[in-house]
Amino acid sequence: MSGVWVFKNGVVRLVENGGDCPRRKVMVHVASGEAITSYSVLERILFSLGWERYYDDPELLQFHKRSTVHLISLPRDFNKFKSIHMYDIVVKNRNEFEVRDTTTRMSGVWVFKNGVVRLVENAGECHSKKMLIHVASNEVMASYAVLERKLLQLGWERYYDDPDLLQYHKRSTVHLISLPKDFNKFKSMHMYDIVVKNRNEFEVRDL
Repeated sequence: MSGVWVFKNGVVRLVENGGDCPRRKVMVHVASGEAITSYSVLERILFSLGWERYYDDPELLQFHKRSTVHLISLPRDFNKFKSIHMYDIVVKNRNEFEVRDTTTRMSGVWVFKNGVVRLVENAGECHSKKMLIHVASNEVMASYAVLERKLLQLGWERYYDDPDLLQYHKRSTVHLISLPKDFNKFKSMHMYDIVVKNRNEFEVRDL
């Protein structure tokens, strides 16, 4: 299964080629083991974690956490709640949520624990590697040096909140990009986070 996640005109969509191994995702609250099957379930858990509703964009369902620069922005229709949104929530709520594959051919769990993101997975036939592409130049983000150059051009600045992470903040926004310092640990969930926070600028493609 191959395709491109595109964030265009405020809408996230996957432009994909046909394939024989679709993988559905589900987000799970770790402490309770509860699957996030609706926004009411998600909102209840986010409120318990200190998040509040935020009303910056009437087209989106948004949550903000005081004392942080984090903002969660979701499509109002839960049917449009995709893995890219799940990964964003995982990143901003360390140790609280997991994103799981629901297929039988390949299953796994993204775990954000003690500041480290890892995929605990079973071997399977359908595994695709991801790459982050800068749309305007069609350049592959093959290193943090390349990525940083693009982010600085887009108005991002280095941010030094956590010495264990490589972070960027954009003035006049509440967005924060947090990445593992080792580029070998730069995974698809980080790529999707960058796509969400830089509309129309990046794409995540299957190799």
